[in-house]
Amino acid sequence: MSDEAHKFVTPIFRGGRFEAKVLPLDPNVLGDLVAYRDLIVELATHLLKTREPKRQRAPKGFVDSFTLAIRQLHPGSVETEIVRLVPTAPKPAQLVLESEDLFVQARDLVEEWLARAAKREALPPEFPRHLAHRFNRFGRGLRDGETVELRSAGRESGPIYDREVRRWIILRFEDSYEDRIDQVFVADGGEVARGLVVLRTNDVGRRRLEAQVVADDADEKVSRVLQAAQTKSHVRVVGVAQYARDGALDRILRVEDVLDPDDDAAERTPLAERFADIRALEDGWFEGEGSAFDPASLDALHDALATATRGNRVPPPYVYPTPDGEIRLEWTVASWEVSAVADLAEGTAYADAVRSDDATHQSLEFTWRAPGGFGELVRFVEQLGASGDTDVGE
Repeated sequence: MSDEAHKFVTPIFRGGRFEAKVLPLDPNVLGDLVAYRDLIVELATHLLKTREPKRQRAPKGFVDSFTLAIRQLHPGSVETEIVRLVPTAPKPAQLVLESEDLFVQARDLVEEWLARAAKREALPPEFPRHLAHRFNRFGRGLRDGETVELRSAGRESGPIYDREVRRWIILRFEDSYEDRIDQVFVADGGEVARGLVVLRTNDVGRRRLEAQVVADDADEKVSRVLQAAQTKSHVRVVGVAQYARDGALDRILRVEDVLDPDDDAAERTPLAERFADIRALEDGWFEGEGSAFDPASLDALHDALATATRGNRVPPPYVYPTPDGEIRLEWTVASWEVSAVADLAEGTAYADAVRSDDATHQSLEFTWRAPGGFGELVRFVEQLGASGDTDVGE
């Protein structure tokens, strides 16, 4: 028995890695497509139970009757045509739903909800609260500046989904959200037998975190942390973490890789690239003046800034070193020019904002090394741009 292929949805990826018009062979990107399928299945099952309240579970074969496959990538773009495979001889579970395809209904509802979320409009009361957790997986492979448009068969456009929309949906129902982590920590120990690593944050609190390593070579990765822990050296951790509403790191859910802080095996974000450039500066870097920056302080500043801007409407700023040993951060927000200066030694910072049309001035002082310290600055910048778009060049 053969299957017929029916167009179901065309995800169109844009920005970042997708500018090269190719789909990266990245398990996180492919995982987003799997997570989308799982979201549709769970919503369709919910619709079935809502239609038939006495039903405790979906009929046998209902979930298995829904099969998606990638049929083609359109040349010169990152349009991924996904089709639904339907057996030519329907199974009983399909015959039951012949007049009302709940999977198509689920697809259309997801698109409606994403369109609302992109405009920050309230989700409808019938939105199933228990589905919010599915968005922790769907879209987790996207990076800052990357989007996916979900265009249903026969439609010329669809809702745009990105990290901000994803986070907004989750936080409507939960107090935290999950996201990728690629961050530098101080190695503090571990247990090979348990696949466990112990890390400490780079902020002034040096918070202790335990995390499970999930990888085929977990023993090797734990050993790498144990070796670094002997000298309290830094390690770069890649995996999945849980974050609070303000973007502060709650806990690391799993570690997938452990790298040297300078290792290029994992692609850096533009913000990480800029800090790597600053870290490489030597004494006399500015016309014979200016000292090299303390690597540990730079790592701490980067981690605090990356955490505060992750998933928020305020993107990372332009970053400049100064000969005085400070780090300057700049944003252009609507008609405001925002400039912040961080003191690496003291762990303090101040920000000034000037509106270009009437020279109105606002300022802020904060301790960036304090937990959530950069959150104050991000909220400050976000409030300034509340009536306009944020325009930065990261």
